Amino acid sequence: MTTKPKDSRRTNFTIIENEIFDTDKLDIYEKMTYMVLCRFAKEGRGECFPSYETISSKVGCSVRKTKGVIKSLVEKKLIAKEVRKGGRTGSCSNLYYIIGTAELVEKSQ
Repeated sequence: MTTKPKDSRRTNFTIIENEIFDTDKLDIYEKMTYMVLCRFAKEGRGECFPSYETISSKVGCSVRKTKGVIKSLVEKKLIAKEVRKGGRTGSCSNLYYIIGTAELVEKSQ
């Protein structure tokens, strides 16, 4: 009798809508950036505040590319961005709100 492999994945996970994987309306950078923002979003509130440097590091692209991708995700209404100012330098990480894929799904129907 052979032993079945055991699923050893941990239970800490991030919820990503299937539409993100299935759509051809987003390129790989948009998909990955959306996933990274979902990963950092507070459960039940859908908001997060990672820096451009953190996002670009997780996605595997430049900060410049990340800024363009964030702008695109805002235009596609998948996320909202609130620019925050503060601290000694006058800058602070942006606040991002995960809106979800409803707008994306409606456009594809």
